[in-house]
Amino acid sequence: MIDPIQGGIGLALLRAGIYHALVKALSYPGPVLLESLRENCIRLTSWQGEWPEGMYEAMVALKECAGEADVSVLAEDYVRLFGPAARVPLTETSWGDMGRMLGKAAQLADISAFYHAFNARPLVGRETVPEDHLVMELEFISILCLKEAHALNQGLERELQITCDAQKKFLQDHLATWTGDWMEQLVDQAPAPFYQCVGEALQTLIRAEIARLGVEPVPIHGRCRDRELGADSFTCPMAPRG
Repeated sequence: MIDPIQGGIGLALLRAGIYHALVKALSYPGPVLLESLRENCIRLTSWQGEWPEGMYEAMVALKECAGEADVSVLAEDYVRLFGPAARVPLTETSWGDMGRMLGKAAQLADISAFYHAFNARPLVGRETVPEDHLVMELEFISILCLKEAHALNQGLERELQITCDAQKKFLQDHLATWTGDWMEQLVDQAPAPFYQCVGEALQTLIRAEIARLGVEPVPIHGRCRDRELGADSFTCPMAPRG
């Protein structure tokens, strides 16, 4: 029989790994990154314990897609979908109605407050990535899952409660509010099979997390568009510069 504490630690580490794999999958593609993603998926799918519903199959599919993907095709599709004229923006504040646009500063401040509270800082190379970029939000939850595992391992009840509460609130107020519509828009753009797979894995994870945490996020629908610019002013922070 698996010890409940050890099982909880394993699941927290598994979730951290899944979130981090999706961070890689949604970063600008390159051969090294894709191979690293594939290796991550191999390690994750070796986990013999309990899995969030549907996630094992999603990670197996992601591993296969990463191994079969053509980097040049992915790079072109990444720019088409997520680049300067993003058809499916990767930033939270690009989604919603005009009221959401007017409240953009407050939304970014709230996200930044979460990061500051847990001393979460951008990794090297991501210093200019917006706070509300999907890779930043996924990386933050990954960090919270690692902190959850540490608190469980050390028997730190207060720290565990704080970390779990933060996961709930961040999913409720941010990550889980806009990724559903994001996925629908992604499908509408007929993405490369790899990005279709990434979107399905993200959707499966968010659904499992909503059920696990018992949160009820209010879905955000549609795109925010600046009437003066005529479209989003999002730029692709993950593409190489030069």
